[in-house]
Amino acid sequence: MVADGSAEIIDSLNEIPIAAVVGDLETHEIIATNDATAKLVGASRDELVGSNILCRISTEDRRASEAASAAMADGVIDGYQAQRTLIVRGGDKLSVRFWGRRFENADKVYGLWLIVPGAAPSGEVEIVMHPSSVVLAITDHDWQIEYMSSDADLLGLPGSDLRGFPLVGLVHPSVVTEFLAAARRVSSEHLVVTNPTVMRVAHKGFVDLHCLIVRMCEHDPPRLGVVISRKTWPGDDGT
Repeated sequence: MVADGSAEIIDSLNEIPIAAVVGDLETHEIIATNDATAKLVGASRDELVGSNILCRISTEDRRASEAASAAMADGVIDGYQAQRTLIVRGGDKLSVRFWGRRFENADKVYGLWLIVPGAAPSGEVEIVMHPSSVVLAITDHDWQIEYMSSDADLLGLPGSDLRGFPLVGLVHPSVVTEFLAAARRVSSEHLVVTNPTVMRVAHKGFVDLHCLIVRMCEHDPPRLGVVISRKTWPGDDGT
């Protein structure tokens, strides 16, 4: 997936309400980060930028993190979600959930990582997103879109145009009940839920899409993280 808006993603990191890091997928160098990451790790942004992101991962998780970054760099996957142990100030260890997302500009391949403190829900497995058009959204506690990736071509609009819009407002009325049931299950049971749905795509009307929904905090109701993609991956039956 090629995204020409890498500068916008880097510049907008502080709009993301959770810890976020942009890194070079080949060198693992941290290119940019936000205040939430600095607070989580216990280091200033100046200390983090230019350092190797793998050095912030515990040794037992480092090989898996390096392999995931290599797969994103090579375009084998577009992103992943996994449980990791983060090394924070003083050498303490913190269990976190990582969302990794690949994006490019003309000459570089980058990773965007979102980091949420806390253990994985029981039974959660590592999730990979194969190359496809993918949109990442994070809601506030009222489930209005607080952040959406700038390259939201899958929805036919720039991500900035949808910030402040209710998440369920994108969903076709005929499947809103099912979508809300999935979101409430994520909220109440701490599950990661994948949900085929029908969403509004600008001038195309409503289109069959696929959502992966996770809770992003421990509040009730929580912020939601949503990965929106095509209903079928390239190479699946029916594509």
